[in-house]
Amino acid sequence: MLSVDALWMVWNKRAAFAEVARVLRPGGRFVFSTWEPSYLDHAGMLGRAGFTVTSREEADRWLERQLEVYRRILADSVALEKELGPGVSVLLAEARDTPATLPDTPRVIVSATRN
Repeated sequence: MLSVDALWMVWNKRAAFAEVARVLRPGGRFVFSTWEPSYLDHAGMLGRAGFTVTSREEADRWLERQLEVYRRILADSVALEKELGPGVSVLLAEARDTPATLPDTPRVIVSATRN
């Protein structure tokens, strides 16, 4: 099972890991990328859900690339607003406010095997 940058939006990560464990057979693999603030213990939550973490690494050049995404969003804000409408305000707020928090919130790639 694969999750790319979606887990950070899940409010109840323990429940999410338990559900992934429920649907994976023993020996099945769960790989995900996410941002990992210091207060989150993904490895501990995975262990309690019945997984063994087999690897955890910081994504290559993640900070440089994420800052460029936000820079481009802000540079193209007028075109994005025309295309997406007023809902784009959430995206623009993220692009303005999030960069300051990123250095302390690494983007990680985790692989875990269901016990």
